[in-house]
Amino acid sequence: MNRFHERKQYVKVLRNWPVYVAITALYGCASGRSVQPDPLASYNPDAIASGAVRDFGVIYRQMGLAAGGTTVSFVGNYAFFASSSPDTTVVMVSLSIPNRGLTFVKDSNSYRAQYRVALTMVRDSVVVVHTATNEAVQVTTFRETNRTDESIIYQHPMTVPPGRYTLQYRVRDVEGGHDASADITVDVPRYSVGVVATPVVVYEGTPRTRLTEPPSYLAAPRASVVFGADSAIETYVEVEQSKPARVRLSLQNEQGRRPAWIDTLTIEAHGPVASKVVSVPLQHADVGVFHLVVQRVGAVDSVVTSVFIGFGPDLPVVSFTEMLDYLRFFASGTRIRLLRSAPPELRGAAWAKFLRDANVDASRPDNDALRDYFARIRDANQLFRMDAVPGWLSDRGAVYVGLGEPSAAYEQQAYSNGYGGTLGGQYRYLVWEYRDLQARIVFIDEFNSGQWRLLPSSASYFRTLISRIVVQ
Repeated sequence: MNRFHERKQYVKVLRNWPVYVAITALYGCASGRSVQPDPLASYNPDAIASGAVRDFGVIYRQMGLAAGGTTVSFVGNYAFFASSSPDTTVVMVSLSIPNRGLTFVKDSNSYRAQYRVALTMVRDSVVVVHTATNEAVQVTTFRETNRTDESIIYQHPMTVPPGRYTLQYRVRDVEGGHDASADITVDVPRYSVGVVATPVVVYEGTPRTRLTEPPSYLAAPRASVVFGADSAIETYVEVEQSKPARVRLSLQNEQGRRPAWIDTLTIEAHGPVASKVVSVPLQHADVGVFHLVVQRVGAVDSVVTSVFIGFGPDLPVVSFTEMLDYLRFFASGTRIRLLRSAPPELRGAAWAKFLRDANVDASRPDNDALRDYFARIRDANQLFRMDAVPGWLSDRGAVYVGLGEPSAAYEQQAYSNGYGGTLGGQYRYLVWEYRDLQARIVFIDEFNSGQWRLLPSSASYFRTLISRIVVQ
């Protein structure tokens, strides 16, 4: 099923040009002398960095997109189209903001946020075009205010002469008083008859009939789809010509191997423009950044747009193998080996089956056990930085990721006769209790160095608990 057809949008008009706004939205520790508090003593889930754009910023910038902000996160995209004059080009600028990136306030029986978007095209230090608008978002439940997917979409067309520009994005969270910005260099082309416009990943669109008006579509600025959940990428394709256009489309990975999909299509003309929304199938596409290449049959030049096929807005994993490495506390070894043995062209189907067996709904990022699992990985990396390995792979991190936050945590001083070949003595012990599991996990800091290790008995017990919890 293609989730692109499930979006709800609201449309408004500004200056007779379409502007679309889519709304889709530990515990006290008992301590002895010289005891360092356990990190979970001050754990605050809201303070842990887990925003999608902060994690995905590098990926988006590698795709040629604008990614900005930590307090106000957004992703900006752009596309070029022919205008009614050969001396100017339409630049369709779009950006997306997750609901979580804005400050919502209670408004009667709903929640409301306000934001301001300013877009500027600068050439040779001269402002050529500047536009700024104020927008509002309203959702019915508090849960919607925490959405991290592409929940708010803004787009605006600007007409400029061809050339090199700096495109400046400025976004302000009005209620929270936070600002974010990003600048990106764009080379605006000159269009003539027969030239292919920028292909755009969209949620929906209609054929363009006049060059005096901009294209009519609702962009997907992140140009991202969910592996194993989305069956196709909806792409708006346009050629400036008044007769049907034959175009060749292909979906290629960055390594340049055999295309995941290739086809030649005829695009019908609607007045002076041939345009169409094309569904690009993903059955044979793997995880990672792909290039959607469009070329008019008989022409030399082609145009390219980047697409990211990933695991969802909260899972910044850029390869299938990397994902399987992360799943060690989520799925059994047998299940992971089955996924690893799937050939690339069947990985999507294998992943979708795995999610179904795990009772994970990949199409709903707001209700995803895998999302919560990765949130614990991010938290563990923040909480257990003192350990010699990445936080989630330390002993405490592994238990935290596999079992979750403990019901209680406390330290004890105790005498040991020695374990694992070590000498006896007085040691610091850290106890985590999991009341739902009726379990106690014990760590020891043998040298008072802050390096906590599982007691051998607890390590064995933890493996037993994990074998009961993970997806079999």
